[in-house]
Amino acid sequence: MTQRVRVVLMSGDEVQGDVLPETTLTTLAQEADYSFRVAGKVSCGDRLGWLISDALQGLKPSSTIAEANLQDGASIQAVIVKKDRLVQTRGSCNRALAWLGGNGSVRCGGSPTLGGDCSQVQHHLRDVRDIVATLSSFAAVRDDGGLVTWGGDDPDSLSRHIPKELWEVQSVAATDMAFAALMKDSTVVCWGDRGEGGDCGAVEHLLRPEGSRRVMQIVGCESGFAAITSERQVVIWGNRGRWGDYVMDGVLPLSNVKEVKGVHDHHFAARTHTGSVCFFADRVFDWPQGGQGVVQLEASEHAFAALRSDMSVVVWGSQDYGGDCRKVQPWLTSVVKLAASPTAFAALRTDCTVVSWGGPPGPHRWVSLGLQFLSPCFS
Repeated sequence: MTQRVRVVLMSGDEVQGDVLPETTLTTLAQEADYSFRVAGKVSCGDRLGWLISDALQGLKPSSTIAEANLQDGASIQAVIVKKDRLVQTRGSCNRALAWLGGNGSVRCGGSPTLGGDCSQVQHHLRDVRDIVATLSSFAAVRDDGGLVTWGGDDPDSLSRHIPKELWEVQSVAATDMAFAALMKDSTVVCWGDRGEGGDCGAVEHLLRPEGSRRVMQIVGCESGFAAITSERQVVIWGNRGRWGDYVMDGVLPLSNVKEVKGVHDHHFAARTHTGSVCFFADRVFDWPQGGQGVVQLEASEHAFAALRSDMSVVVWGSQDYGGDCRKVQPWLTSVVKLAASPTAFAALRTDCTVVSWGGPPGPHRWVSLGLQFLSPCFS
């Protein structure tokens, strides 16, 4: 006999479904996680973590509904936590790796001279919420706004030249040879190779908070940065001045921009609030397939993928990094979510199948069985 159970996020969003007494809480969390993702309430970088009962007691994931003494109509509080994430330096070989755990811990491996050894700063790497990388260095932002860098064994290493004024960091972005930090007061601080974004002096007046204008987001490509302001304009710098004549005093000829994605060459892609997309490097290009109705935009290291409002997917860029999806195109329908890795993309469909392409030779398609038969339980 089934019973009704509600899973509620701290935001107040909830899903509910009928489960059996022998259903484990792990299974329950998987079902709810899928339903929240389809509804856009849990992002690709997050997952459902702890489950807490009405009595404010932590629930053991291996317990069944009966063992947890959950009655019909019970409500469970779910906490969203970060997924574990792997970040690697940008070089084509001899890369270093940094593993960011969901608990904010960091572990490193790979080339010690490129950041694979973080032992000297390990005691500072706690409660880390994000990590970015250049060719040879890492930068980590902690929950308390502290910034930690490591990597590079030469005197000019980026990790050895952190501006002293860095504290209360909100986020950090990287190019191949520079970092840019967005502070909690909405100011921007850059350091590294001047031609690759380490110097934002030419556009500093556009990045400075003034009136209602604030910088909302910074992203990096191979050699330049792009910042979205609260006025929904895009300010760019770096790229050794190769932006082209379309740039007017550091501002792109775009308006109402919602998000920008960068790849590890000289390209950015921008999505507006109306769903149109364009990408730019030495000039602005319209999106190859028309540029309208885009609801999600993702980027690997050298390719872009766009999810349209009709649940179809369009990609462009290097085919070795997911820019060619022709072999799986028949399955790229009824897509509800996209995710990107450094070399590939994955698409989640309404039937709970996952389609992936890019990365190693030969695209793959697999079915996530745990979601396929669990998803109908919740709504």
